[in-house]
Amino acid sequence: MIDSLGDVKKVIRQADPDELQRLYEALGVEIVYNATGRTLDGSIRPVGRDKAGVRGGT
Repeated sequence: MIDSLGDVKKVIRQADPDELQRLYEALGVEIVYNATGRTLDGSIRPVGRDKAGVRGGT
């Protein structure tokens, strides 16, 4: 399916921030920076899923 992605780190570092934002939104990626702790908290929402949750039992 995919043989190689190349130097993804280099591409992301050189990318336009607006384009990255659109990419992350399309992929369902959310990254929050904590300046105090100098850490990142990231999450990924699977593509094609919504926040409706799972139905309960009958």
